[in-house]
This record gives sequence, C-alpha cells and structure tokens, in this order.
Amino acid sequence: MVRHLATITDPLRHERLLAVTGSDAVARADVQAARRRLAATPGGDLGTVGELALLNDRLGHRGGVLPEYLPAVWAALGRRAQAEGMARSLIDPQARQRALARMVAHAAVPDPRLARSVAAETESLALRRVGGAEVYAYEHVGFCVDRVTGLIRAGEPHAALAEALRPPDGWERALVLRTLAERARAGTLMGVTELADVAEESAERLRARPDRARPDRALLLGCAALAVREESPARGERLLRAAEQVPYRRARHSLACLAVLLARAEPERARRIVRRVRLRTPLGADVQPALAHVRQATGEETGGIFALGAAAEEGAEVALPLFSAEMRGILGQTLALAGRTAEARQAASALNATQAAEVEAALALSLAATAPEEAAALARALAERSRGSDSDHAALLPLFPVLPEALALAGDADLAGRLSRYHLPAQSRWLMILLWRAEGGAEVRRTMRRAGLGLSPGAFTRFCDYLDVLARAKGVDDAAVLAGKREGAEAASCFASLIRQLPPGDPRRARYAERARAEANDGDPRPEVSSSAWWAGLAATLWGQPDAVRFWIAARVRSVAGTSTGAQALMPRASATRWLGSPFERASAVLALAATDPDEAVGLLKRWRRRDACSESPEHASAGALWAMTEFLLGIPEAERECVVPERSTGPFLAAAALALLGGGREWHSLGGSVAAGPSLLRRLLVLDSYTDRPRAVDSAGAERLIRELLVREDWWRALPALALLDPAAVRRIGAAVLRRLS
Repeated sequence: MVRHLATITDPLRHERLLAVTGSDAVARADVQAARRRLAATPGGDLGTVGELALLNDRLGHRGGVLPEYLPAVWAALGRRAQAEGMARSLIDPQARQRALARMVAHAAVPDPRLARSVAAETESLALRRVGGAEVYAYEHVGFCVDRVTGLIRAGEPHAALAEALRPPDGWERALVLRTLAERARAGTLMGVTELADVAEESAERLRARPDRARPDRALLLGCAALAVREESPARGERLLRAAEQVPYRRARHSLACLAVLLARAEPERARRIVRRVRLRTPLGADVQPALAHVRQATGEETGGIFALGAAAEEGAEVALPLFSAEMRGILGQTLALAGRTAEARQAASALNATQAAEVEAALALSLAATAPEEAAALARALAERSRGSDSDHAALLPLFPVLPEALALAGDADLAGRLSRYHLPAQSRWLMILLWRAEGGAEVRRTMRRAGLGLSPGAFTRFCDYLDVLARAKGVDDAAVLAGKREGAEAASCFASLIRQLPPGDPRRARYAERARAEANDGDPRPEVSSSAWWAGLAATLWGQPDAVRFWIAARVRSVAGTSTGAQALMPRASATRWLGSPFERASAVLALAATDPDEAVGLLKRWRRRDACSESPEHASAGALWAMTEFLLGIPEAERECVVPERSTGPFLAAAALALLGGGREWHSLGGSVAAGPSLLRRLLVLDSYTDRPRAVDSAGAERLIRELLVREDWWRALPALALLDPAAVRRIGAAVLRRLS
C-alpha cells in the first residue's frame, strides 16, 4: 500500500498523465480509489485519507476554472475520452453535471450506454427547484434540454420523454418539450412523426395515473401536436383538443403550462388558453410563473432572459442588459451557439475572464461542425489559459473557516493561529474554543494576550461572544449588567449564553430566562419578531427554565379551534405569524419540548414533518436534514426514522451527527448572529440539545463510521472538527500539509 500511495501521489506522474490525456481525470480517479479503499478499511489511517482528499482537491483545481462548454467541444470533435475526462475534472458538482449533459448532447457519435449513465448521474440537479432566480432558471432549462437531447440522439426516445418530465415545475417541463418539438421540426433531432408517436404513446400511459399526473399528459400531447402541426394539421388539431381536456382540479396549472408550450408556435391560441385560466380564480403560486413565460413568448414582455434568449436564437436584434453581468454572459453564450459570432464577442468584451471564457467556449462549440480545426485551436487556447491561473489557493478556501477550529479542538492553538492569518476573519471560532476551554479569569486573559487581543468588545465579531468570555474572566454578574443594556434579540442571545455558565439549580438561570423571553418579545407579541429572537428565547428558556418551554412555544402559535389543549394547540399559524414559520423553528420547538414532554414532542414531530415533506415551497427544500437531525438527537432508532436527508445536506448532517456522538455539541457555543440557512442550522439544533439534561453516551465507533463516510465526499473538510475529537494527530497532519502548501 505504501508503494501504491507513493506512485499515485507522484507529481511527475501527474504531469505526464496531464500531457497524455489532456486532463487530471485519471490521476484524480487513482487518488479517489485509494481514498475510498483506505477509508473503508477498519483501522485505516484517517490522516492519510485527509491528505489524499487535499491532493484530490488540488488536482481538481489545477485546471483553473475550465469553461463548462469546453468538454462539449471535444465531444463534438469526436474526442469523447478527452471530453469526459475534462467534464469530470470540474470541481463544482453542478458545473460537472451540466458539462456532462452538454457533452452527451453534442457527441459526434452518440453512445447509448453513456447517455443513460449520465442521465442517471445528473438526475439530482434536474430535480432541483430554481426558485425566483431567472438566470438560473434559464440555465436549468438548457441543462434539462441537454439531458433529453442526449437520450434522443442515443436512440432512447421513451427514456428521453420521461426525463423531460423530471423538472419539478410544470412551466420548465413545457419549455423542454417545446424545444424538442422545435428541433424535431428543424430536422436536428428525430423525425417529427416518430417524436409525435412516442409522445402520444407516453401520454396514454398517464391516462390511468392520478390527477396530479394529468398536466404531464397534456404537455406530451401538446408536444406531439407541435411536432406534426405542419406535416399533418388534422392530427395536430386532434392532439391539441385532447391536450386541453384536463381535470377541473388541475385545470389552471395544466392549461397555463400548455399555453407556455404553444406560445411561440400559436400565440393567439396561447392567449385564449390564458383567458380561460384567468377565469378560474384565484391563481395559485404555480400558475403565475407559467403566465409570465407566456407573456414573454408571445412578445408582450421583452426584458426577461427567456425573451432575450429567444430573440437571440431567432436572429432578432438583442440589446444587452447594462447592469447584469450574469445575463450578459448567458446571452453571449446563446448568441455564440446561434452563430452570431460578432455579437457574441461584443458581449464577451464586457465580461470578466471566467464569463468571457464561457462565451468563447460556446463559440468553439458552434464552429465544431463547420470549422473543426479552428474549434480545436480555440479549445486548446482556453484550456491553457485556464491552467495558467493560480488556483492552488482556491482549492484550500473551503478549509479556512473549518481547519483552525479543528486544530484548536486537537490542541494545536499555534498552528490554528498561523493558518487563520490566511483567512480574512482571523479571529474566529478557533479562538473562542480556546477561551471557552480556559479554566478561569487569569487563564482567559493569558490566552487573549497570546492571541494579541484585549478583553474588549472590539476584539470579537459578536457582542454575545465578548460577554461569554467576559463572564469567564470576571464573573457572570458583571457580564449580565452589560447584557441588560442591550435590546431585542441580541440581549436575549446574551442571556442565553450566560445561563450555560451557571450551575444547575442557580436561581439566576430562571431569572435570565425570563429576561431573555421579555427581550425576545420586546414588549410586542406581533408577528414581526425575528427568527433570531425566537431562537434566543427558546434556548434561554430550555436551559434556564425548562418548565416554561411549552408556554413559550404556545404563546407563539394559535390553536386550530381557539381553545384546544395538548399537541393540537401547538399547530403553527400558516400565514399570520413568522414564529414557527420555518422548518428550523418547528424542529427546534420539538427538540426543546422533548425535554419536558417527550410524547407530545414526538406527536408534533410526526405532524410537522409530514407537513414539510408535502410542501412544494422552496423554503422547505432542506427541511429533510433538519427533521432527520431532530430524529437523531431524540434517539429515534435508525430503522424507525422516516426523514431522508437531501444529497446537498448530507455532508453537514454527517458532520453534526459525528460531533453529537463524540459529545462535541458544546464545543461550538456561540449564539450570536442571525439564524441563517445552511449547516449552521444543524449546529444550532446540536447546541440546543447539548445543554439539556438528557444524557448522551459517547459513541466513538459510530462517530468514526460517519467520519469515514464523510472523508470520501467532496465536502470532506466538514469532518475535521469531529475528526479532531476522535483523532487529534490526523488533524494536525492535515493542518501541517496545508501550511506547507501555503508557504
């Protein structure tokens, strides 16, 4: 194993592989295979796994920021192996998936096996909601079109139409099917009759499905009608009439999406359908985006990215937006693919280097069929220019906020301080960990002096953290005087922090909890109170006055019947309040209630978890991880847990769960700042649970299993804080390797 590791980590071998293959894909595959094998081996050295992860990231970033269009250029030129290696070398998962889908769609010789494999590999991104970001929506629709196009060109039309129905929003599915029909009529995909036959057959299979599947049936029939409308007008009209016969309960959504499908080819018919939709009031949130796309496609609105993109494809004059570099970049790519070279280069001239490179790569792709030598020369120049960038520092950026904290936990404060100088917020959690672990006032002051900081509010990012340290240096009472001079959520957070330094049974705990609730309410129980205030009031109450937890939760919600008691009285208001208005607030309420009434907490867990699982709101997209963490912290056996952690939240979940199993929930103690989305929410649930009276046994074996699973992921660095508690020497080795790279 030692010789094998020496071979696959040899820099000279990496240079030779890059020269021969044109990418670092082979070298990265060797490193990743060794990394997975070592992580799966009982007793395998976790420090070596971390060093291999560092090397893998370095190889991934060594190519700089390669344009996503570049692999498709090589695929269109018939060099599939080089195209796939380049696509897989992209470090960003979403960029990699987009590049793979585009590569398959533009391959000179379609490969059915690769097309099916890439379709399965890119499914997670296809299922992601785009929300209100119009540029991302435009990119997402193009990505979905590429996935479907690749399958059709590989001779998989049924699978392609099934993939066309993957996007979560109906208007996206309509845009994908509309593009397929247009390309079929233009002769760039399968024949129009074949597409119509397959679409009609797929639609008939949905006839017996529930009502929620009927919109897809209408879209498939509409796609078939668009394909044959010129070749067979009678069949096209018959299919359109069938498409318009949708169940009443889903009529508005189905008809609105059908109007999106038809808006370009039959704008007047689309307008008639929209008038039918508007008669069925009120309009739902899923209908409004579809109607906006109809307005753009029929020319009633001309400023959106979809309208500008359509104009670019059709050869119409396009005025580039002045203030949106993202939109200019997307339009530059669209102009390039449409063969409008001069306009594309003009758009690229006003962009930064990365965005301009994407436009040039799209130009190379448009030249692949007519001028392959010119396309290849441009692709090579783009790759060389990208590799010339200094990207090694970029590969380390994700580690900077996490590694110093882990080194502090591993007992190497000196290395933590040296590494933190490479990151702007140098005074960070790692120093707070040292101060929190200090035994008393004199030791706290010595630690501050060694860090070159004075015991003053200006030395800390958050006032709450300053009071934490001040309480350890001069006493809780002195810090409480200053906390009383603050207001609102900040004061509530300060009192919550101070409670944790008081011994059980201290009467000040209940007194500070009452102060925290009063400050969180701010004397005004109206719904405008922030989520940060909710969190601070809940945490302070749980730690200082647990018997009042239920009162604090119930005061923020309204009974369904007005006078109900028990779990029914804790149903959240759907629209009248922001309290308990998010999955995090509901999950934290369940976790706090479990300290005093476990049965009622489990009842609420099941009810609110089910509600979030059924919701289609983008706000609830990451609710699965929060509820899974709540189940984990409540000790629900793994076989009985119902929540599935979304893929994008798996890394943060594993990191927080490993910390919990190692008793590390108290290590991250800061309560300052706003309640934000992302991994910090899972850590807040963990710290909330860690300061309750529920004992949790340390499970080193379970934590090691989670850490090993996390160390082979792309976000492997999330494992470092937990790894520091399990194997401090491994983290010190990783820190030393990073410092050598930076030096």
